[in-house]
Amino acid sequence: MKKTAKISAIALAVVMTVCAMAFVLTACNDDPVDEFAIFRINNNVNYKQDVDVSPNVSDVFNGHGMMLVTGFDESGMRVIEADANDRSVIENSFDPAKPTLIIIHGVQLGEGRQKDFLSYWLAENDDRGQDMALYFFDGEMNYEKKSWNVMYFHWEKFADAENDENTAIGDIMGMPSTNFMQVEERIWTRGLDGQGSRYVFEDDPATPENEDGTLSEPVMAYSVAEWFAAEYIRTFDLIAEVYPEYAISHDEIRVAAHSMGGALCVSGVGLLNLLSEAGKFDKRLLPGRLALLDSFVGTPGSFKNAKYAWNGNSFIANSYRASYATMLRYIKSYSNPAMEFYSNTSEMVPFMGSTENEDSYFKEISSLMCYTIIYPKYINVDHATIFASGHNAIREWYFTSYMYEPIGYYAAESFDDQALSLIEGARTIGILPSASVPSNTIKNLAGLKTTQKVPVGYMEVANTEHIFVQY
Repeated sequence: MKKTAKISAIALAVVMTVCAMAFVLTACNDDPVDEFAIFRINNNVNYKQDVDVSPNVSDVFNGHGMMLVTGFDESGMRVIEADANDRSVIENSFDPAKPTLIIIHGVQLGEGRQKDFLSYWLAENDDRGQDMALYFFDGEMNYEKKSWNVMYFHWEKFADAENDENTAIGDIMGMPSTNFMQVEERIWTRGLDGQGSRYVFEDDPATPENEDGTLSEPVMAYSVAEWFAAEYIRTFDLIAEVYPEYAISHDEIRVAAHSMGGALCVSGVGLLNLLSEAGKFDKRLLPGRLALLDSFVGTPGSFKNAKYAWNGNSFIANSYRASYATMLRYIKSYSNPAMEFYSNTSEMVPFMGSTENEDSYFKEISSLMCYTIIYPKYINVDHATIFASGHNAIREWYFTSYMYEPIGYYAAESFDDQALSLIEGARTIGILPSASVPSNTIKNLAGLKTTQKVPVGYMEVANTEHIFVQY
């Protein structure tokens, strides 16, 4: 009897252990680890009402924020804009039946501080030098024969930085600082002191020792990403109010962002998704397509004092790059927009010239979307300027590509690198990502990597003769 009782006790213990393990496993399955918890909103900020530049500097920031293109000047080359948060502008100049494009520029080092300076995307490899917003705004200019609402998000004053190489961020981080790092900091954080965003104002040009510019006191208690999200919410809430059916059945909302504007796009659109998930913004009004044009991914290195503006949490792995890549994954998991990335062949701006380093996050980013390398061998770009002029030319390639029907790409073995030409009988094997490719197709091309092959001589910016291969 004692032996039986002992065996029964052991059996019972085994059963209880198995049940306990099953309970734990079930609990884990029902409540998985939230990999995006570090991003979650934990404040009660009313972004629509509270997040804006101080009224005291409204004259300095004139023309900044979300601006709607209402037309072109007499030359037909330059845009005319109006405040997208103005009800009369939306009533008279926004067409709810059209798709919408939002343009986000990059850093404006040395220029953002200039009085009344605003950045526009002008064609640099076209004799006319027109504002490329025209390719979307005017349906006669593009392949689809479709007219778009076009908006510029102007943040030039915040996109400039002191010329001093050893700024405060370098002192705090214990590492040398370059100009763009000040701008990157303003996008993701409320400043390392938590006081908000500053801009650079121009010193007296007659005083040489002050020509590097000076940082202002904080003029906004929030980050630039928070400001972008606030401007977006104000604009699209107003549109949905003026046109009640818009949220139910609107056409595409696309964001095209260049250089550091890509970092702003990822953080700002990510914040919009977070606010939507928290019930503070209508999910139906989120962007449906993100075009990252030679986007800056992030400064490599460890930034232990950097904290996300909207919740005060320290960065994932103390890294801007990890934050960029993880935020993209969050955006895809929540709203799943079409996403596309286009890089200069030097890949200098996105990944500092190296995609092989583990901390580049290239593999993760390129797995989330289609990734296309452009060789900008144009009139105003040569080997010596491919980093600078070629960097700007990526946005020109993308916008110009909307003027042409989609083209195909080839298998890598279809191109003879010595002859710089396709082999005889080569056939395309798929559709190459471009501005003219439908968003659903772009979404389905996630993970596709293609690169451009270039024949002898200079090329037009984008046309149906370009050759791309998968790699």
